[in-house]
Amino acid sequence: MNHQILLAMLDGLNSSTKYPSIPTYHTLGARGKLQEESLHHLFEGGEVFYSEKVDGTNTRTIVFPEGDLLVGSRNDLLYYSKDLLFNPAQGIVEAILPHLPKFPVPSLGRVNVYFGESYGGEIGRQAKNYGHKGQTGFRLFDVASFSLDELVHRCQTWTVDQIAGWRENGGQPFVPHDQLLQFGLDLTPRLQAPPPPKGIADTYKWLQTLLPSTLCALGEEAKGVPEGVVVRNADRTAIAKIRFEDYARTLR
Repeated sequence: MNHQILLAMLDGLNSSTKYPSIPTYHTLGARGKLQEESLHHLFEGGEVFYSEKVDGTNTRTIVFPEGDLLVGSRNDLLYYSKDLLFNPAQGIVEAILPHLPKFPVPSLGRVNVYFGESYGGEIGRQAKNYGHKGQTGFRLFDVASFSLDELVHRCQTWTVDQIAGWRENGGQPFVPHDQLLQFGLDLTPRLQAPPPPKGIADTYKWLQTLLPSTLCALGEEAKGVPEGVVVRNADRTAIAKIRFEDYARTLR
């Protein structure tokens, strides 16, 4: 089945291939202050993986078995490999173009979606933490591998709202965490850590010890301030972000 069918159903394809929403580890309350309620229980009793959260912009690359590809932000598709022009939103396409030849083409009958973070340059509020203006980087943080036939069927028969519900409830077929290195792309740095504590103050201390400075600097002039950490379980049904600024603001 040719992927051109999918290109005629972009709303469904767009929704199917977005990365799930990532809640904060502690619930955000009024004025951005954290509450004591946490997602600690979701990460008990199983494999948990930690990676640096890079302060850039979420970037996905959808690669079809014929080698054609689409590039998007988390919410929008911005570029098709056969386009002459692209949407310049957030600097995503410009940052990712040099990396596109590195993305492996999936086997026949599969569609791979490579999720990563484009950062540096003028991308994001804190680009200076990674290097000076002209430098951009890309780090992979996850991969989903879809059956082309199933993806087409879902886009043809489900509403966008149904697809969103499936996506947000762990429906996407993510590649096992220990296989991410096989794609040959630079990953967001993996971190070894004990589980984050339940309390806000203790979690902030845990974060400061685990990641005192960024591991994704693009040059010596980088300020080096990290954004935080992302916690994932093995099948990605539980994902949470732990950001320095949320804890600093709450405890101030």
